[in-house]
Amino acid sequence: MWSRPQLVGDSVNTAANEDFPLVLGDTALYFSSSRPGGQGGYDLYVCHKTQNASFWGKPENMGPVFNSSADDYNVS
Repeated sequence: MWSRPQLVGDSVNTAANEDFPLVLGDTALYFSSSRPGGQGGYDLYVCHKTQNASFWGKPENMGPVFNSSADDYNVS
C-alpha cells in the first residue's frame, strides 16, 4: 500500500533536489540528487540500513560507472 512521502533524514534530504527514489529489500535506497560534488546536474546515490535500524546511512555517490556529466535520474 502506498503512503505519503516522508523525510528520511538530513543525510538524504538536503537543500538540493532528491528525486526518483527506489527502495530494494527495505535495506537499499537508490535516488538521484543535484547535491554539490557530483559528476553532473543529477547523480545517482545509494544508502543502506540494517533491517532493525530506523535511519538510513550516509548516501554514497555511485561514481562514474553510473554517473556522467549529464543528468542521471534512475536505476532500472
